[in-house]
Amino acid sequence: MVQSVELLLNPELDDWVWQQWRALESAGLPSQVKHGSLTNWPHVTLGVADRISADIERRLAGAVQDLPIKANLGGVIWFPGKRHVVARAVVPSPELLDIHAQIAAILDGLPGTGRRMSPGTWSPHVTLARGIKTEQLGEVMSCLSQIPGMSDELPGEFLVARRWDSDARVTWEL
Repeated sequence: MVQSVELLLNPELDDWVWQQWRALESAGLPSQVKHGSLTNWPHVTLGVADRISADIERRLAGAVQDLPIKANLGGVIWFPGKRHVVARAVVPSPELLDIHAQIAAILDGLPGTGRRMSPGTWSPHVTLARGIKTEQLGEVMSCLSQIPGMSDELPGEFLVARRWDSDARVTWEL
């Protein structure tokens, strides 16, 4: 299954994302609140692979040693598909792009890295909801537009990096 490297948000950004998750849930719409795992927290995924060895994990920890770094959550975006994903864009800072490039280089060549995780194709974001039907997109946007500050870019920080092991369903800080 999937192993990932993720960045966690400072409390203010985290609370703001949870507010959006709860608003969608209250409106009866898909929301990450419904994910149901204790490890389900707002985050930005830096990289994924099928397996990450202890040696690679040590290298990953070195790549994120300069945290915290600035984070800015931007506008609402959506990733089209059979079922859509709605997210908050992350405005990429030079520091974020540098960390991402380091993570991508460390994971390069491992099975399961995914083509959308490479520098130049990566779209940093914090997921708000998955599995949205096309006919729900307008309702999702209407719901989110009722939240104060939704049209603003909200500054904060990425405080820590964590690893996620989907087989064991556990996370830990790098």
